Amino acid sequence: MYLTKKDFEDILHGTEKRISMINNELEQLKGSMLVCRKKGNRIYYSERRGKQEVGISKNKERIYQLLKGYYLKLQLDALENNRILLNVCKNKYVDLSSEYMLEKMSEKYKDIPIEEIMTRSYDDWGKRRYEKNPYYEENLKFETNNGILVRSKSERQIANALEELNIQYRYDAAINCDDVKHYADFLIKRPDGSLLIWEHFGREHDRQYMAKNRERIKDYISIGYRLWDDLVWTLESDLNDSKTIRRIVKRFILCEI
Repeated sequence: MYLTKKDFEDILHGTEKRISMINNELEQLKGSMLVCRKKGNRIYYSERRGKQEVGISKNKERIYQLLKGYYLKLQLDALENNRILLNVCKNKYVDLSSEYMLEKMSEKYKDIPIEEIMTRSYDDWGKRRYEKNPYYEENLKFETNNGILVRSKSERQIANALEELNIQYRYDAAINCDDVKHYADFLIKRPDGSLLIWEHFGREHDRQYMAKNRERIKDYISIGYRLWDDLVWTLESDLNDSKTIRRIVKRFILCEI
C-alpha cells in the first residue's frame, strides 16, 4: 500500500484547514493563558493576559476554555511542523501509481493494459491441488471464462474479473480457523505473494444466513486476517455497480490507494 502525490496534497490541504481553524479559535482567547499554582494541598488557577492576572479557580468553564487553548497551541506547533514536512514530501515524492508509471514508460509499450503488467504471474499456485468444499457439488452450475465451476452468477462475475486480470485465486478453498473449517469463496494470491480472502454474501436479506456469515468473518479475524485489509466481503447489491469489482481489485489486491 502506498501514497500518491494527490494523497499528500489532500493531507496538506486538511492540515492547512485545521491550522486555520485553530488560529481562529485561539484568536477568541485574545492572548489569555491559564496559570496553575499549587499551595499546600490546594491548586489555584488564574487567567493571565499580558501583565494582568485574574483568579478564576471558581470559574470551571473558563478554566476549561483556557486549558483547551493550551492544548490547541501544542497541536498548532505539531501541525506547523507537519505542514513543512508535507510540502517537502509533496515536492520530492516519486509517485508509484500505475498511471504515473504508465506515463513514464516508453511510448512503444503504452498500448499494453497496465493491469496485465501488474498482475501477470508465472507460477501455478491457483491451479495446484488444494482442499476444496466437498458439499453441495450439484450447485456448481456456473462456468467462468477459464472453465471453473462456481455456485452463482455473481461469483462467476467476480471470478471472470480476476481471470481477465490474471489474478490467481482458489475457489471454495478450505480455511482452518481454530476449531472450525470454512471454505472461502475466493482465496486470492496478491502480486506481492500475500493472500486475501474475498467472501460474497448473496442472500443479504436472509437474517439467519447473514448472522452465520458474520461469525465466519469473526473466525477469519481470529486467525489473523484483517477486515478491509486482507479480508473483504461483498453483498449482492454491491455488484449492481459494474465498477465495484474493479475498485476492490485495485484497492485490496493491487494495493493501490
